[in-house]
Amino acid sequence: MAWVRIHDAKVRKFRRWRVVAMGVLTVSVPRVAGVYVVYLGNRIVYIGSSWNLAERFSRYPIRCVEGVWCTPWGGSVHLTVKYKQSRRFGDWLMDEARLIRRLKPMCNKQLTDANRKPSLW
Repeated sequence: MAWVRIHDAKVRKFRRWRVVAMGVLTVSVPRVAGVYVVYLGNRIVYIGSSWNLAERFSRYPIRCVEGVWCTPWGGSVHLTVKYKQSRRFGDWLMDEARLIRRLKPMCNKQLTDANRKPSLW
């Protein structure tokens, strides 16, 4: 089990973020609602949220092959996952949208007013 350091100061300033130990990914992630940030190397590649983080991570095909982490977002020697538990219902969705808009990870669709479809309601 290796703990990987976080190099991005933008996310480091948030409180209550926890780093997941690689190798026991599903065991160390609790069954709670929250938002998570995936790093490959020192670059943010994906931001997501779920009402059950443990179930979400058990569905991702994340594996280590000869010292290289293979993920749906690419491969790297260093993989880091940080998560933050939400205190109230629905908070994880707003946290996810704010982080995607501010940090612009390469594997998330960017949330801008230009790519939103007009509402018919």
